[in-house]
Amino acid sequence: MLIDGLQCGHFTREIFAELRKADVGAVTVTCGFWEGTVESLDSIARWRDLVAANKDLVAIATTVDEIEAISASGRTAIILGFQNSNLLEGRIRFVEFFAELGVRAIQLTYNNQNELGGSCYEDEDSGLSRTGKEIVREMNRTGILVDLSHVGNRTTKDAILWSEKPVAVTHANPDSLFPHKRNKTDDVLKALAERGGVLGCATYRNITGEHYCSSLKNWCEMVAKSVDIMGIDHVGIGTDWNWGYRDQATVERDWVSRDALKTQRARLANHQMSESAIAAMEEEIDKAIRASVQRAMEAPIPAPDRLHAGVFHEKA
Repeated sequence: MLIDGLQCGHFTREIFAELRKADVGAVTVTCGFWEGTVESLDSIARWRDLVAANKDLVAIATTVDEIEAISASGRTAIILGFQNSNLLEGRIRFVEFFAELGVRAIQLTYNNQNELGGSCYEDEDSGLSRTGKEIVREMNRTGILVDLSHVGNRTTKDAILWSEKPVAVTHANPDSLFPHKRNKTDDVLKALAERGGVLGCATYRNITGEHYCSSLKNWCEMVAKSVDIMGIDHVGIGTDWNWGYRDQATVERDWVSRDALKTQRARLANHQMSESAIAAMEEEIDKAIRASVQRAMEAPIPAPDRLHAGVFHEKA
């Protein structure tokens, strides 16, 4: 199953048809960035209307089982997500409220410091705040994925260790492969993997670089190097494709299509890989992606033996 950890932009029936043509099994969509509670509710309502009007192509999923069932029915599963925590307006009760409305991913920050923690662009990353710790645990309890894209490295690492469930960086790349404030350092990525989390490799030019976005082969090289850092069980795809802003993407979106995959399969065959070896590799990748999604959305993980001294404090 092809799963895209993050897309944004203006979705239409034509776009849903493109997702189906590419046989995308599931995609996390961006319902909002800076919007407060009322505007976020309005966005969810619009998404419900849009999905209802295109129910032959897409359906909203809130569990792994629903993702599997929707994909098996020949449709794309839509996972509702937000690229900031503004929708909560600082109210912890709203976490459960939005979970009940079907939201399954919330990013802690979006480029700016907020009450939960530091963003990737701060000169000094404050780390996960007391409020942030409470929100993360409430997201754990209610089944909302903690997304750490656009979040500072210190806050990211704090959240990885504090969370009782695996977290995700849905759309970023290793900083060691292409240095950028939005990308994650190797120590953060290794901590993410150790705690069962997932990185979604992005195709956005600004955080991917000219080399890795010059061809499908080079982008796959970046993904393979990401696997070398984290292990295959912890690397997925989060294109950060912005519908309506094609020039910002690294490559043609046809890369993520069955035709493109068939082309790559033929190239592997030309390199004298046997059919059985290619099939085994494809099965391994498919299992890894499915397992990663399931861990991130559902599976609890044990608390670490110890946390970094001075980072976390019990409530007074």
